[in-house]
Amino acid sequence: MSSRSLGRNFHRLWAAAAVSNLGDGLRLVAFPLLAATITRDPGLVAGVTVALRLPWLLFSIPAGELADRVDRRKLMAFVSGIQGAVMALFGLALLAGGAQLPLLYMVAFFLGIGEVTFDTAAQTLIPATVDQQNLERANGRLIVTERIVNELIGPPVGSFLFAAVAAAPFITDAFSFAIAAVLILTITGTFKASAAPTGSAPQRSMLDGLRWVWSHRLFRSLTAFGAVWNFMSGAVAGILILFALETLRTGEVGFGLLMAALAIGGITGGLVAPWLRARIGPGTLMLSASALQGLAYGTAGLLSSPLWAGVTLAIGQVGFFAVLVVFFSLRQAIVPDHLLGRVTAAMRLIGAGALPIGAAFGGIIAGFLGLRAPFLVAASGFLLVAILGASTINNASIAAEFGEAV
Repeated sequence: MSSRSLGRNFHRLWAAAAVSNLGDGLRLVAFPLLAATITRDPGLVAGVTVALRLPWLLFSIPAGELADRVDRRKLMAFVSGIQGAVMALFGLALLAGGAQLPLLYMVAFFLGIGEVTFDTAAQTLIPATVDQQNLERANGRLIVTERIVNELIGPPVGSFLFAAVAAAPFITDAFSFAIAAVLILTITGTFKASAAPTGSAPQRSMLDGLRWVWSHRLFRSLTAFGAVWNFMSGAVAGILILFALETLRTGEVGFGLLMAALAIGGITGGLVAPWLRARIGPGTLMLSASALQGLAYGTAGLLSSPLWAGVTLAIGQVGFFAVLVVFFSLRQAIVPDHLLGRVTAAMRLIGAGALPIGAAFGGIIAGFLGLRAPFLVAASGFLLVAILGASTINNASIAAEFGEAV
């Protein structure tokens, strides 16, 4: 495969991701909007984010083990099909008048389990479809596409659909899952790990990813970095809908436009990531992005203008998604293929698992101190991690680890 072409299999994976993420974008606004029509309690609304993200804490390790044991392509297709069926049933329940918080939490939790499994397998499939030299291009393209359809196109469309018929974005999402499953099945080849784990001790095998992360100083630091980042992001994400509706006065459609503004920032970050990495290095990029996100959250938390809040939050997203491109590419290049699923899962267990805890925390402090408080607390956390992480997350340590791995 030449460096100019990412190959047919990657483009099919890319198409499947685009379709699936379009449906996710509809749901991205539909879930919190639906929760906000049922209650305006910050803790209960944040519960939707908790339910969506809690599976990362509970199921990341088993998902990684599964991704290293079975054909990753078939696993992704199967999970997409099941998620599509769940969304279709949920949409029908809403049409029948079944909009209640317990059902909303249950569906969000089940979709979260599917997301954990699907995303973990997808991360391991990318290096099997492109050469190592193209990993950043491939990850950047996927992340940019995800931002375009998930947060730029999906949320405004989802908010319009929700305003018309509450069930519409969820039923549309069901079709997106089904189409994605078919596209994934068109990818040719066998995508089982090169040395899949065998034997009768799956519990021990599942812990191999955690052991690998713990044995590498840089990856321990990166995992901690991701955990703090997701905790602080979760504190804001859980109450963002209420902040938009009650503080910024955006309205339902305006919330979709706010999410689109964040997507523009994410798209920009994904596009400039290789350029930034080449000029300032991956370590400097990560720490600078953390500081940028802290300043963005702190500023947005003090604003009342939806326009300027959207601009400020979008700027913070530039750094966040630039970090994702570099982070994913480093992990895919360094971690051995037969461990990639379990290492990815281990890092996400700690990193993404911190998000629901942060969402619950944000909902609690918003209930006591107001909707601006989570933004200000998160800002302090991002600035602190940028300072404390400098000793281990830097260009020299990343270069040394990469050299040892290859």
